[in-house]
Amino acid sequence: MKNNSLTWLFLIAAAMLLQAPDSQAVERELTLSDEVLFRTGHAFQNEREYYRAITEYKRLLILFPESDKAEDAYFNIGMAYLKGEEYESAATAFGSLRQKFPEGKYAAQSHLYEGLSYRKLKKYKEAVGQFDMITETFSHEGEAPKALVAKSLIALEVNDLARMKSELERIIREYPDHNESHNAGRSLALAQSLEQRPKKSTVLAGSMSAILPGSGYLYAGNYGDGLMAFFVNTLFIAGTVTAVNQHNYPTAYIVGGFGLPFYIGNIYGSANAARKWNLAARKDVEGRIYSLLELHY
Repeated sequence: MKNNSLTWLFLIAAAMLLQAPDSQAVERELTLSDEVLFRTGHAFQNEREYYRAITEYKRLLILFPESDKAEDAYFNIGMAYLKGEEYESAATAFGSLRQKFPEGKYAAQSHLYEGLSYRKLKKYKEAVGQFDMITETFSHEGEAPKALVAKSLIALEVNDLARMKSELERIIREYPDHNESHNAGRSLALAQSLEQRPKKSTVLAGSMSAILPGSGYLYAGNYGDGLMAFFVNTLFIAGTVTAVNQHNYPTAYIVGGFGLPFYIGNIYGSANAARKWNLAARKDVEGRIYSLLELHY
């Protein structure tokens, strides 16, 4: 009798277990919400796990399309693509955000970051179009001076110093109290120094080395190559002259023939050294401008 009672108790317990709902399924049903998905995506984004963040945001938009977190999710998707250097996808995401929420809270920001995405892709025309939209439609928003900064950097990248200075002057004139105005003023001074900076003449450097081998290198500040060019060409010239004075013309032709490429190379190299000096001086100033103006996101 006792055994039968135990058997019945076992069967009842087994039946109850079989009929009990899956605890994990219940937990998932209780915890899976738009808030949880958004926070999960945000956590991944903070850890620079951009693709995992995008996945969570997209799950939110699929499962909870009417969520009050949807607009934030669309914006964060764009930012995750941008920070993950997927610039085409970022530009598309910010465009989609404006289509879904044409008068949303991220309207100005979406134009700015879409423009920055195009700038990274070197699609300067499209980038400037987005920045112009901000200055025309959202001129009182904080993104407006940033849009002008971005336009000035594009002008610098395409070597249009006049347009760059114009954009910087506009920032100073229209947004004097904005954080970008101070850096714009310093960058404007650097841009002006870039125009006034003395340059090394490539023609002069080449001509100097044609008259005195190596002297063009010295003029361009490349002392090691200058001394080397002077000694090598001096040896070939001296050898050729000596052979001619001894009426040993075959030797003079051979030595002179070998020395001629070094002599021509010395002229070309001197001109190139002057060109590199100018480029390095320009890059130094440009680097300082970028450090002042580059937008971080």
